Amino acid sequence: MGGATSTESSVCTHAASGRSIVPDPICTAKRACCRSVGTYSAWLMFALAVLQGCAYYDESDRCGPHMVYNKDAHVCFCDAESVSVAGGCSPCAAGLVPMSGKCACPAGTQQNDAGACQAVAGLGDPCDATNPCNGAVYNHCAISGGASAGTCTKTCTKDDECDGAYTCADWEPTPFCKLFKGVGTTCSIPGTSDPVCTTDADYCFMGQCFVRGCAVTAGHAKDSCPKDRKCCDVSALAPGVSTACVALESKVCP
Repeated sequence: MGGATSTESSVCTHAASGRSIVPDPICTAKRACCRSVGTYSAWLMFALAVLQGCAYYDESDRCGPHMVYNKDAHVCFCDAESVSVAGGCSPCAAGLVPMSGKCACPAGTQQNDAGACQAVAGLGDPCDATNPCNGAVYNHCAISGGASAGTCTKTCTKDDECDGAYTCADWEPTPFCKLFKGVGTTCSIPGTSDPVCTTDADYCFMGQCFVRGCAVTAGHAKDSCPKDRKCCDVSALAPGVSTACVALESKVCP
C-alpha cells in the first residue's frame, strides 16, 4: 500500500508496566496495550483496528504475562489459556476455557451451583437424519453448509436464549443456538493453510483465526457473526477475503 502515512501521539505511561509509551488511538481498555514509541504506517494501524491488538516498543520485553508475540504483525495477543482484561491478559480458572473473549465452560457443559462445569445432556451431541435429537431442550439438529450430519442444539430468537458462548444464528431459516469454533485462536501461517484455523474460523490474519464470508448488514443485524463480533469489509487488508467478523470495538467499520 504505497504512499501510506505514519501516525504519532504523545507519550504516556503503560498501565501494567509503568513504562513510557505512545498510546495507540485504536487500542481499548479491554486490551490496555500500546504501540511502540515512534511510528507505524497507517496500513498497519488500520489492520490492528481489525484485531484490537497493539504492538509494544521494548524489543527485549515485547509482551506482558500470559501473552504471545506475533513477529509478522508485531502484535501481542493473549495466549490460548487467557482472555483480555484491563491491563493485559488473565488466564482462565481451572476447568474454564477462553470463548468469545470470556472464560467459560467448554462446549457442551455449563456451570452448576457449585461453580463446576458439568455436561449438559443433549447439547452438542452428534445427529443426522437417522439419529435425531430427542432431548426435551436440545431437540434441534443443526446441519450447516450442505453437510449430512450436525449437532444437537435448540432453536432461539435472540442471543440471551443461548448457553454460554453460543450465538443465536438468526440469519438461518430456522434460527438456532450456534457455537463458532476457533474464533480468535492464535495462528502463525497467514491465509487458509494454518492447521490451527479450522471449521468456522478458517482464515489466519495477523496472528488470529477469523470467520470470513459474513454478510455486511445495516446495524450488523443478522450478519452471521458470533455475538461478540461484527461483519466488516476487509478487502483492503486481507488478500482474497471480502468480509470477516471482527471485534465489536474495531474501527474498521461503524
